[in-house]
Amino acid sequence: TDILLEYANKDEVNHVVECGVFQGCSTSAFMSGRIKRLDSYDLDLSLVYRPLFNRIKEDIEWTLERKNTIQDLVPECDFLFLDTMHTYEHVIQEIRLQGKQARKYIAVHDTNYPPPHKNPKKLVRDAVEEYATENNLKIIVDFRDHTGIMIVEK
Repeated sequence: TDILLEYANKDEVNHVVECGVFQGCSTSAFMSGRIKRLDSYDLDLSLVYRPLFNRIKEDIEWTLERKNTIQDLVPECDFLFLDTMHTYEHVIQEIRLQGKQARKYIAVHDTNYPPPHKNPKKLVRDAVEEYATENNLKIIVDFRDHTGIMIVEK
């Protein structure tokens, strides 16, 4: 969450779109920053305790909606955060659809997935690298510890 908070505090990042909420760890990090707007999307919102987030930061415009982010376009934003399904196949579809919505940064979490025991042909990180190459973009963060996170600059 430290890296997400760092980007949520950048002067050029006012609007964040988060795809994949789960229990809201990343939501909390973004809300702890200086952003003005956060749009959060997931297919399953049952684990998100909305009243808690409504109290964290009252001066942020926040939406929480069900959305299939490999089919439905999200709004344009400064920082796009992808943390939905942790497979190459899902992320390559999602980043190709949603990537154009990011004005400045695209972050992808769990880039070391799927785990080795599942014998994946490609990892989530491969999807990020392919997208960056296809669009002549620079990967500025590539943390390979634990689950991994990568950030692409536009």
